[in-house]
Amino acid sequence: MTRFGPIVTRSGRGLPGSFHVWVGANNVATLSHSLVWFAIGWVAAGFGPASSALISTLTVLPRAVLLLAGGELGDRFGPRRMMVVSSGVMCALLVGVLVVTGGETAELPVLIVLAVGSGVAIAVQMPAQGALPRLFVGDDLLPRAMAQHSSVQQLARVAGPALGGVLLIFLTLSHLLIIDVVVGAGLIVVLALLRPPREIRPAGLSANPVRRVVDALGAIARIPGLLALLLAVGLLAASVLPLLYLGVPLAARERGWSPAQAGLVEAAWIVGTLTVTLGVAKFGVPTRIGPWLVIGPLLASAGILVLTTTTPASWAIIGSLVMGGGTAVFTCTAMPLFVAQTPPGMLVRCQAVLALAQTWPLLVANGGFAWLTDLGGVSYGFGAAALLCLTSGLACLVAPSLRTASAEVRPS
Repeated sequence: MTRFGPIVTRSGRGLPGSFHVWVGANNVATLSHSLVWFAIGWVAAGFGPASSALISTLTVLPRAVLLLAGGELGDRFGPRRMMVVSSGVMCALLVGVLVVTGGETAELPVLIVLAVGSGVAIAVQMPAQGALPRLFVGDDLLPRAMAQHSSVQQLARVAGPALGGVLLIFLTLSHLLIIDVVVGAGLIVVLALLRPPREIRPAGLSANPVRRVVDALGAIARIPGLLALLLAVGLLAASVLPLLYLGVPLAARERGWSPAQAGLVEAAWIVGTLTVTLGVAKFGVPTRIGPWLVIGPLLASAGILVLTTTTPASWAIIGSLVMGGGTAVFTCTAMPLFVAQTPPGMLVRCQAVLALAQTWPLLVANGGFAWLTDLGGVSYGFGAAALLCLTSGLACLVAPSLRTASAEVRPS
């Protein structure tokens, strides 16, 4: 029976200071983006389920088309450079929108432009961002580094929706876009000055980019269990992400929640994920990680069922908290497992494939969620999300290489 190679962690070693600098700057930007995208989701929900689903889908579609190209560029020119480029594109887009609209209230065409433009920027940024932790640390500290980055990022996302709900009482979407431009410019400065100790050397410009992408796909297919892991990641993304970014605003309007309550429901998911990721950042991953790849989706689906069957915002917050904890149990074991198996020289391209596995299912899930909501209310969409979550755990359960996956913990 084929098993994954071990993820080796060693206690007693600290993460480098340059890593903490990057984590801090990147997650201030995450706070700003989270705040803005909660506001965009809230405004889009005011145009109805169909328009809300359209905005969400148009954010995802460019990523689905361009992620592999973003991964190829990241391996070719380096992930740090590509993060600078993506941040610059996003700042230019926001400035352009502010100039054209004159700071007036956002209409649906403006939201469409923001959705498409941000999708292009994210297609470049996601693979590079996922690859950067490995450039600061070796494989021995990789699970801790990824968990620490994730936990701080989730903390920023806790404040984002809640703060967005409060700020929308006093400010407009245009004001929040201005804040995001300033923060994005600061991130560009930090990235321009930062030099990770394991920076990837640019690949030769004469290399065939299509061939390089095909080579990465073939390498992933040859590693036992990785395709099943990608399937599980996609199913979990298709259940949780539409529920958060599309379902919660629609549920708020259907069930009479205020913007602040809707923000707290989204933030509760982040609190749940943060609780788990902080534990992993402190103590590392369990020796037997295979069972947790199944337990995580089971917990997340239980939280979604609470959202499905209850109306008060207080119960929805509890369900979202459980869902977040289950999501993090899965991701804190699945993501380092995938990165540890990444073939040498294909780091960013493989991250692009991982991001793609989370992106393509959203193209179907967003439309399906909107259709089910029109058919019978948001509870129909939440119920379908719970079923997808259970299927994600089943995909890991039936794959021997995932079911028996282990991590080796060595004290220093």
